[in-house]
Amino acid sequence: MGRRWVKVLTVTVVVLAALFVAADRIAVHLADNFVAKKADDKYDFDNNTTSYTTVDIHGFPFLTQALGRSFDHVTLTAGNLTSSDTAQSPGGYLTVAKVQLELHDVQVAPTFDSARSGSVTGTVTIGWADLSQAVGRILGASQVTVTPHSLTDGDPGPAAHTVAVRLAGRYDGRALSGDGSITADGNELRVSVPASGKPPADWPIDLPAGLAFGGLRTTHDGLVLLVTGQSVTLGASGTPLGN
Repeated sequence: MGRRWVKVLTVTVVVLAALFVAADRIAVHLADNFVAKKADDKYDFDNNTTSYTTVDIHGFPFLTQALGRSFDHVTLTAGNLTSSDTAQSPGGYLTVAKVQLELHDVQVAPTFDSARSGSVTGTVTIGWADLSQAVGRILGASQVTVTPHSLTDGDPGPAAHTVAVRLAGRYDGRALSGDGSITADGNELRVSVPASGKPPADWPIDLPAGLAFGGLRTTHDGLVLLVTGQSVTLGASGTPLGN
């Protein structure tokens, strides 16, 4: 009889544990979707028909973290975003392939409409083809290609804030070729093409306040801007965060 009760108790514990895990995973899935929708509404991540936003709340159990309104690590990813240049030039939009933010030590307000992240790191990735097309539209040039002078993604040193690029194409009925530069400044990407005779083009990337570019790297696939920030408030501005 004793062994039978031990067996029943063991099965009961396993079933309850499985139900708890299932409930926990369902809860975290719903929370992921809820936070992604909030991010879309606040930061306009869903600004075209192909854009997407996902949120991944790490750690287990989720329910314990939710009750304490404290999360160790949250990943927010958005892709296929559109940014307009500051001059609002015709066709001056830039497609951003992906924004990925790693939020650490996230404390949620009692009203659950804002949060503060102790530290944030991340990347903004822009493909060379998308950058080339955007620069071409700004210049009114055709078949413009923008390529890096060198690849810096394998450089173990600090990321640069300005990198040199080569440009080729046709502009104002003549061949366009020469050097240009790309600069990461605050939350803006600046592309300068001296050979065109036009002022630099600036594209702001819509990021939560308190985040800025810590530099940029050039890779085979595109330009990668490094994002960094400390004590970053997310969501409603000015909402007090309690413990």
